[in-house]
Amino acid sequence: MTQQDINIEPSGDIKPQSSSNKTHKTFVWSALVVGLSHTFCCIIPGIFSLLALLSVFGFSIALPGWAASLHAITHSYELYIIGVSGVLLAVGWASLWYSRKHDCHETGCHHSTCQPRKRNVNKVLLFATGLFMINLGIYIAYHMPSTETASTEIIHNDHAHEHDHEH
Repeated sequence: MTQQDINIEPSGDIKPQSSSNKTHKTFVWSALVVGLSHTFCCIIPGIFSLLALLSVFGFSIALPGWAASLHAITHSYELYIIGVSGVLLAVGWASLWYSRKHDCHETGCHHSTCQPRKRNVNKVLLFATGLFMINLGIYIAYHMPSTETASTEIIHNDHAHEHDHEH
């Protein structure tokens, strides 16, 4: 039996770790990963977007060069980031749903109820979902049309045609 397979109770008793406790730890780590990844997909790009918007209106200074280049890099991976964020949010909501269906007290846990923590997780997931929806809305409203326009112009300029266009 390894150290990871045991729990030390507050009374000092050493007990084997239950499979539900291992499942709980897995869900805690997955929630942490979801939260951290959401920081990189929505919060940091959101801060850069807000700074850029404020600088346009003269409310702040222009973005420093490193921030502008990081912002440009995030745009090149934006679809992937949005997709992964959507999947991670779905995993977070599924984990919360699973935790509501399965009470760890049924499998022998002796700690206090998890309901306050589940309510906090629900609030965090609602906030993360709101940020995700805002990010998705901004992408659809501002970035998606420019991507379609750029690809249409490239296709139009590359195809062979005999009529003249003024560019």
